[in-house]
Amino acid sequence: MFYEKLSQRARLGATASVALVLCLGAFVLQARPAAPDVTIIVSSDRGFVEFFVQGPAELLVDVLGKEFSDLAGSNETIDFASFQDGTWETGDRLFDRVSATLDSQPAEFEAMSLMLHPVGEHVPFSHPVDGQLAISVCNALSREPVADLSALNLFAGFIKTDAAPDANLTLFFPEVGRQAVTLRLITFNDGRQVASEIVNLKDGGKFSVPVSTLAKDI
Repeated sequence: MFYEKLSQRARLGATASVALVLCLGAFVLQARPAAPDVTIIVSSDRGFVEFFVQGPAELLVDVLGKEFSDLAGSNETIDFASFQDGTWETGDRLFDRVSATLDSQPAEFEAMSLMLHPVGEHVPFSHPVDGQLAISVCNALSREPVADLSALNLFAGFIKTDAAPDANLTLFFPEVGRQAVTLRLITFNDGRQVASEIVNLKDGGKFSVPVSTLAKDI
């Protein structure tokens, strides 16, 4: 009888332990931060500053205060074949409501290229070289026209030459009546990653790098 009760208590204890582990696991899963909406890589080197942007195309068009027509052709579809001729003008047009300063002085960045990739296609994006590859026009080959931005991720790259590599970059985004978005900011200097941080970008907000100077909510 004693051993039977002891066995029952052992089973109850084991059940309680499993329940506790499951509860703690559920708490950890709930507490895990959501993935950032958009990733921005900022890279500075001798004589230039560049930044690359990656995120859901539909979200970025909204954040930038633009419309589907700013990306689509006259037939209301995304025609990848036309991207082979270069997309810097599309990049400039899409980001023309974003302004920049370097050390508080107005700075004009030029689009290097803009490219769209299907959502299900894995595109590495954690280094400036990844950014260069993601915006390459060779990605426009052999793709069917698309009429729905929700099926695409957008990648774009911008550069400012004749810039001090240690200049403080600030980007100002338009106020368009949207919700706040989370950004992962990855900073490189002279080819080395120096910082990575997730921040909250409010509607009409701005962010500055070096990332170490950022507040958590800007």
